[in-house]
Amino acid sequence: MRGSLLLALAVLLAAGPVWSGHDWVGLDLCRTYPERMPPELDPRVRPDPDGTGAGLVGRYCGQCHYAPGPGQHTAAEWAEVVPRMDLLMEVTARFGDRIRPVERPSPEERGALLSYLERHALRPLAADDAAPRGYRTLCGDCHASPDPEAYPDADWPALLARMDGHRVTMRRPVADAAARAEVAGYLGLTQTPTSVPAEPVERGLTLASDLGRWLALGPVLLLGLLGFGRWWLGKGQGQRRGV
Repeated sequence: MRGSLLLALAVLLAAGPVWSGHDWVGLDLCRTYPERMPPELDPRVRPDPDGTGAGLVGRYCGQCHYAPGPGQHTAAEWAEVVPRMDLLMEVTARFGDRIRPVERPSPEERGALLSYLERHALRPLAADDAAPRGYRTLCGDCHASPDPEAYPDADWPALLARMDGHRVTMRRPVADAAARAEVAGYLGLTQTPTSVPAEPVERGLTLASDLGRWLALGPVLLLGLLGFGRWWLGKGQGQRRGV
């Protein structure tokens, strides 16, 4: 009964604003859902890449999709995301058909992981309308708009170039020259950063990927129906015994 409730709850959570997915039928989730899954990130880019927190992110958060960087969410968002992902890992460990079992962090590891993510989380603008529209559009549609004053030592040209690649991967429009110049002016850059060519991503779904998404949901829906059926039968037997 508890397992069925966990599965149903996980399905509802997975439909929320922050997604994580499961390799239910051998699908590459980061390619099937590029607009929702974290893009691939060089582990050396993460803060304190050789520390315990970064290691925990790579070990546990990279099992079903690419491991995210701490700057993908604010501290308040991570406080919601981590428990949600922990529940999804538990459900995958119980019901998933992965060849390699999914590991769950211990309570101590989960605390250390959350502490790392919150410590290095994205620090957003206090007032979003204080930044020009181009900055809010390009730097705030995949996550909250970062506050430049919170990152005085940031290598903005390299960071913007990396984000350009992520935008292509996640099927976001690439910045035009006018928007790029507006962002450069707001950040105080002497030169407008140039876009780094990235591998284009076809827009729209092919028939194969569309069917793949439904196939990925099939086991979830089937298990949900089985769980509901078991609950319904148990409820009916309990009523008969009560009579």
